[in-house]
Amino acid sequence: MRVGERCLLHVDSTLAYGEKGHFSFPHIDPHANMVYDVILIGFEEAENVRRRPGLNTSLIRQEKRERERACRALRTSVGH
Repeated sequence: MRVGERCLLHVDSTLAYGEKGHFSFPHIDPHANMVYDVILIGFEEAENVRRRPGLNTSLIRQEKRERERACRALRTSVGH
């Protein structure tokens, strides 16, 4: 993502609130998938970042292409 870009992040319930849900405000049902509408407003460089052993760079490239395709589709659908 580049600064100023907007994307929808889809988070499966297993990575969100799971089978328990969240019952204060806002109420989130158990097993609810989450969708976040995100605009990147900036970032900072991390210091002392170490790569994990066995990091699959081809998978990262594939995910990056998919994310870029999804962002292009979102921009097209909202008229940007």
